[in-house]
Amino acid sequence: MRVRRFMILCVALSVLAPGLASAKEDNQLNQLKQRADKGDAEAQVALAEMYLEGAGVRPDPAKAAKWHRKAAEQGHARAQLLLGIDYINGSGVKTDKVEGFRWISKAAAQQLAEAQIAAAKCFAKGEGVHQDPEQALKLYHQAAEQGSAEAEFQVANCYFDGSGTPKDLEDGVAWVTRAANRGYAPAQNRLGYCYLKAEGVPKDLVQAHKWFNLAASKGGSAMYEYRVNVARVEAQLTHEQLTQAEKLAHEFKPSAPPPPAASASK
Repeated sequence: MRVRRFMILCVALSVLAPGLASAKEDNQLNQLKQRADKGDAEAQVALAEMYLEGAGVRPDPAKAAKWHRKAAEQGHARAQLLLGIDYINGSGVKTDKVEGFRWISKAAAQQLAEAQIAAAKCFAKGEGVHQDPEQALKLYHQAAEQGSAEAEFQVANCYFDGSGTPKDLEDGVAWVTRAANRGYAPAQNRLGYCYLKAEGVPKDLVQAHKWFNLAASKGGSAMYEYRVNVARVEAQLTHEQLTQAEKLAHEFKPSAPPPPAASASK
């Protein structure tokens, strides 16, 4: 979501008039506000994110939620998702998980993959809606069909845990492998565990090291955990096995996502 917010902030410049890049920051903000005031939903979302992140303005979650709402009421799918998250987290509005789920569901109905994942998590936890693991799995599947590696990973977890479906380690491995091959670090780490612990696949320390190593190479907040896993397996490998594992990791190239399903234009 942080990456998505950065991308949305970039919209704040793209929706401005040509040549404005050299104008002063306050002029940029004023023109963005003018577009937002005229009902430009993209400008409203961009303005909301500026207030949320404090990009060129004083951070103001209440104003962010206000602009999320204006765009959401126009049917802007991403704004509906963001407004739902505002309510779930109590950001700029009073916490109301039911209302949050309502807005997230509107975005999910427009086939926005991120919203389908968010709605699935609500069903999985019983957050703002009755707990329904089967409905959660259904929504994860819908997002996975649009090419979301995170959704593929969540489908895998459902099969690993027997949540919303009978437990099936082989299906779990199949789904986590799809996400891992896309370059999704949590899935790569989980697949490493599968090979380390022989969960749904034969034990293979070379493959375990490869996937742990790939996950660790992505950086991020979980990198330390991933590096510990690399070291843990490395201590069990021969020199030849380590060379092979490192070669496999070096040669890895993420697979492309499948063509996305038709989704909302907003």
